[in-house]
Amino acid sequence: MIKALTPGWPRGCWRVVLALVLGGVWPLIALAQQTDGSRNQSSKGAASKSGDAKGKEAEAGKDEPPKDEAPKGPTVGDRDEDEKKKAVVETSKAGKKTAEPVEVWKDPNADAALKVFKQLPSPGRGLNKAEMTEINNMASHQANLNPAAIKRYIDANAADLTRPDTLKLLADPNADLKKKDGPIRDWQRAARNLVQPLVAANNARYAQFRTEYTRLLIPVAREMLKNNLFARLEAMVALSQSTDPQAIPVYIEVLRDPNQVLCAKERAAVGLYLLAQGGRTEIDGNQAKEASRALVHLLENEPNAGWLVQAQALKALGALRLSTSELRSARTDFASVALRFLADPKAKPDVRAAAAWALGLMRANPGNGKYNFALIGYHVGQDAVDLGNRVIAVDAEGKEYRAKQYTELMLELLEAVNGDPDIQNAGLLRSNHPNLAPSRGFLEALDRNIRAVAQGSLDVFANVGRLRKAKREELQAKVNELKAFLAKNPPSEWALFPGGPEFRGAQPQVAAGGQAKP
Repeated sequence: MIKALTPGWPRGCWRVVLALVLGGVWPLIALAQQTDGSRNQSSKGAASKSGDAKGKEAEAGKDEPPKDEAPKGPTVGDRDEDEKKKAVVETSKAGKKTAEPVEVWKDPNADAALKVFKQLPSPGRGLNKAEMTEINNMASHQANLNPAAIKRYIDANAADLTRPDTLKLLADPNADLKKKDGPIRDWQRAARNLVQPLVAANNARYAQFRTEYTRLLIPVAREMLKNNLFARLEAMVALSQSTDPQAIPVYIEVLRDPNQVLCAKERAAVGLYLLAQGGRTEIDGNQAKEASRALVHLLENEPNAGWLVQAQALKALGALRLSTSELRSARTDFASVALRFLADPKAKPDVRAAAAWALGLMRANPGNGKYNFALIGYHVGQDAVDLGNRVIAVDAEGKEYRAKQYTELMLELLEAVNGDPDIQNAGLLRSNHPNLAPSRGFLEALDRNIRAVAQGSLDVFANVGRLRKAKREELQAKVNELKAFLAKNPPSEWALFPGGPEFRGAQPQVAAGGQAKP
């Protein structure tokens, strides 16, 4: 069995870097990511420090709720703890680490959002310790629900998060934050306070509190989404942790709004992924369809959103499990969009792997009797070839961390083919679609080849010096075998459904109806 690599990569560390200040630091108002998949660790489901950011997270205040860890959204290589413990790789002998260049996407809506300063109404005095304790006890099912207290709690924190003076301080790259540490700490505490009751309620499996808190949070979040960029992000960080269907209309609004900031859209996608529990929970059919349409709208109409946002949107699309918006039609519009990203050799590795994972989770449209499983598998294999070559190249340069990341993405490809055993009909080989039969033999052979490449990558990390070089050469041979296998077994048809666009490699833009754009 192929194991995950390191316990330090929990599900959800997709490094949201857009404009959340942690510890009184100035982040780039952009999505900043290490190139070619190299990432920085995120903090508590919100955002990580950008490439220019320095400093440590502020210490929690005395009125801060318990530090339950919030789920952060999808990432690669999630496995159970026993598997992770068995799969830890010794890194003490890794090559010298070299700094990676920072890749930045400029959000075209960020500048306007940074100029909005409108404090939401405050309930009066600040929250006292007794009120904080009451909310904590309610969230953990140790006290009766008190909607009035919940509303006051939400309103007080929202007011603190929209204080104009603090927001101006956060938005000023020249501000001496150390001298103004108090307001920053208060703002951070309010951000943590807003989300923490939802985390605690979900950990306690207390749906009644979660439902009431979300109901009262939604109108406040909608107001915050018209406010400063920092407030918008905090509203979506909190709402995304609700795992409550009441939030779906807000996610759809955010994803479709051409004037909304990218960090809010990224969190909307995370919210949908968490709500669907990565495909483990069924979402109401009409809601899932409208949410999928909104995700596709983002993927098709904002090509400059950056690969981080694209990967999150694809993960959410897969978690909703719909391959089409029209069950009785032969078209597979949602799957076609994901396949466009998978088949694009110019797409970032994380994006292609997310697209493959999504296609593996999508239920093949029963209205399409000729759903092309072989075509999806072929492009999954091409992505595995690319990742294997990347592992070899970056490991030879001493960049073991990046090589491990690429190997983690290969595990996503294996899951696309074999699926999660806990999710019914997940994975190409576990589909119940009648047209799988002609492609089963090809997909089984593909699985063996990808598995060999993934294992070969792990073998590289288990060795040093000359042995490591020899293992890279062995890995190259396995990559070449996979490449030769694909060359001998191309798809007989290059369209996902009859009459649809062809996917041979670098692809044209695909419209929502599954037709090629002119």
